[in-house]
Amino acid sequence: TACWCLQDAFGKEATDIALELLDGVDKNAVAMIFKMIENNVNLVESSSMGRFFDAAASLAGICKINTYEGQAPMEMESMIAGSKLPDGLYKCEIKEKDGMIEIDTRPVIRSIVHDRKNGEKVSKIASKFHNAVADSILEISRKLRSRAGLESVAVSGGVFQNRVLTERTMEILGKDGFRVLRQKKVPPNDGGISFGQVAIAACRSKG
Repeated sequence: TACWCLQDAFGKEATDIALELLDGVDKNAVAMIFKMIENNVNLVESSSMGRFFDAAASLAGICKINTYEGQAPMEMESMIAGSKLPDGLYKCEIKEKDGMIEIDTRPVIRSIVHDRKNGEKVSKIASKFHNAVADSILEISRKLRSRAGLESVAVSGGVFQNRVLTERTMEILGKDGFRVLRQKKVPPNDGGISFGQVAIAACRSKG
C-alpha cells in the first residue's frame, strides 16, 4: 500500500523513495510490487481509511508489514497515546467533482516523506497524520452542512476503534457545532455489520 501511494504521489521517483524509506524490506519484493503496479497485476482498488493508515505507518517507519489485522494502525496510534496532539497537522486536499467529494491523500504522503527524510520524530509524524484525518472529516462535514444542512455526524467504521482519532474527531466536530454520534453497545467495525445482518434476518424471518 505504501508503494502504491508513493507511485501515486511521486511518479518515477517512487521506487528510489521506497528503497530509502522502507529499509529492512526486501529490495526484490519492492521492485516486484512496483512492477505489479506498473502492469496493473493483482491490484484491488480501495477507498479504505485503514489502508491509508497502513501506508502512513509504513512510510513513517513504524510498521512496514502487518503480521496481524490492524497492526500498523494500532502501532501508529500507540506512538501518541495520551497526547493532546499539539504537533500541527498535514493537510489533505478536499476536491469536489460532479457532486462527489473526494479526499486527495497525496499531499499527506508527500509531507510524511519530507518529514521522514528531514529526521522528524516518528511520534510527531503520527500525531500530524491523525490530525490530518480528523481535519479532513471536519472539512467534508462542513461541505455537507453547507450543501444539505447536515448537523449530525456519525463516526463509524473500523478506523474509529482508534481512540486517538475518535477523540480528536469528536472534539473538533463538536467545537464546530456538529452533533456527533458514536457506538456504545455495537462495535464500529465488522462486528457492527454482523449485528445489522442478524437484525435484518430476524425481521425477515418474522415476515
